[in-house]
Amino acid sequence: MWNHCVKTLRICIGSMALLVSIDSTSILEGQELIAPEKVSPLRHGLAENDFAQERPLQTALELGFRAIDVDVFLTQNQLKVGYSILDLKSRGTFEDLYLAPLKKLKDSNSQLIQNAGDPLLLFVVLKSDGRLCYKALRPLLEKYADILTSVRDGQQSLGAVSIIVGGDSPRDIITSENPRYVAIDGKYSDIEKNEPQHLISTISLRWSSYYNWKGGIEFQPHEWAKLTAMTEKVHKANRKIRFWSTPDSEQVWNVLQAAKVDWIGAEQYGTLHKFLTPAPSPFETDEAK
Repeated sequence: MWNHCVKTLRICIGSMALLVSIDSTSILEGQELIAPEKVSPLRHGLAENDFAQERPLQTALELGFRAIDVDVFLTQNQLKVGYSILDLKSRGTFEDLYLAPLKKLKDSNSQLIQNAGDPLLLFVVLKSDGRLCYKALRPLLEKYADILTSVRDGQQSLGAVSIIVGGDSPRDIITSENPRYVAIDGKYSDIEKNEPQHLISTISLRWSSYYNWKGGIEFQPHEWAKLTAMTEKVHKANRKIRFWSTPDSEQVWNVLQAAKVDWIGAEQYGTLHKFLTPAPSPFETDEAK
C-alpha cells in the first residue's frame, strides 16, 4: 500500500507539466492517458531513444510527438528494447511496450494516434543481427497489421502507425515483401536511387558524421550552406530528412529549424516540446482561448 502511494505521488509530481497524473501502467490496461483534446501534435519533434525514458511511449504521446525512435535487439527469440543485448536496463519487449499499447489506443479510437492521413511514425533501429531481428519482427507486423501502414502490389495504404526500419536493416528482404508493413530508413546515398517513396521516405544521418558543431559558437557560413544544400537535395527527391544524436541544445535546434530539417530529435522531451510549441499570442483574448 505504501509503495503504491509513493509511486502515485512520484508520478503526480512528475506529471504536472504533462497536464494530468496517470499510473505508469495505464496504457497497458487500456486506459486513456490524458484528455486527447489537450494534446497538440508536435509534428517536427522526434522522441529519440524513447525506450530510455521512465515511461516509454507514454510521455512522448502525452507531449504530442508524432515520431518516436526506439532501438531493439534479439535475445532468447524475443525483440527487446534497449541499446544492445548488453543493456541490463531493458524494460521489456517491443510488442509489450509499443505494439500492444498502440493497438489498444487505436481500437479505443484515441485521438492520441488517430490523425487521418498522418500516421504516428515509429523508427525501429535493429541493433543486433538485422536478418534475425527482422525474422522475429515480421510475425509481429502481421499480428498488428490492422494498425500499420502497408504496401500491397505497389499501392500504399496508410494506417494509424507507420514503421520505418533502420540500423542493420535487411534491405533485400524488406524490398521483396508483398505485402510490406515497413519502410526503410534511408542513407544519404539513397537520394540518387530510383526507389519508391513509400519504400524509402526518410533519410536519417548521424549529426557527427557531417558536423562537429555542438553549439556555443556561431555555426559557420560554409557549414550552413552545406546543411541547407543537403536539406534541399533530400526534399527535391521527395524524402524527409532528420539528423540523429544531435546535441540537446536550443542553439542547434534553431539552426535545424531554420534549415527546414523535417524532424528535430532529442532525449529531453520537455525542453524540446517547449521549444517547438509556439508561445500564445499576447493579443489572444480570454474568449478566444
